[in-house]
Amino acid sequence: MFRYNIYFFFAILILSIPVVAQKDTSFVKLRTGETIYGKVEYKTQSVGASYILIDDSIKYLLSKIDAYKINDYYFGRVKGKNNFVTRIVEGNINLYRETVFNYVTPQGNYGSLDFDYISKGNEAIIDASYSNLLAALAYNNVSIEHIKTYQTMKYLGYGMLGGGLALAITGLATGSKDKPNTGLMVGGLIVAVASWVPYLISKSEYDKAIESYNQH
Repeated sequence: MFRYNIYFFFAILILSIPVVAQKDTSFVKLRTGETIYGKVEYKTQSVGASYILIDDSIKYLLSKIDAYKINDYYFGRVKGKNNFVTRIVEGNINLYRETVFNYVTPQGNYGSLDFDYISKGNEAIIDASYSNLLAALAYNNVSIEHIKTYQTMKYLGYGMLGGGLALAITGLATGSKDKPNTGLMVGGLIVAVASWVPYLISKSEYDKAIESYNQH
């Protein structure tokens, strides 16, 4: 009898695995504080506002929603705004990102800009500005040092890019029509291209600041 009970136990366990694996963890958090679990879909309309559909039957306008999760993707509302941003890092400090596509060429090519936001715990999602990052990362000296280096390298990159372009333009303007000042032009372009070095360093320091804070 004991042997048959063991077989029965493992049979039930095996049959229950697909059920557990397929459990939907999607949900919608309303601005009232209520959280509704179920199948969640983001719906757009050619006419009218976008909305969230729950279990193929219940509709909620985005204006009524504070956050929603579809499978593994979590989206939160930015404080004081109507836009939702995607959470890309979850931890003691949460990092969100919004990608905005801008028209850049007559050929119809699009470029994109990324805007970052942060939140801690159940606090509101706010812009990841330098001052907000300093406040959020306070009391973690390693993170503070990383974020300070990030800010320094970012402005160094801006300075090199602006200075390099200014030198290149000066070289073009000060030379003759047939013979521009190639020394200034080439030097300026080299400085401008080299601005990518502090930019890459700043990006690395930014990531390290968040990672270090989430390790403690």
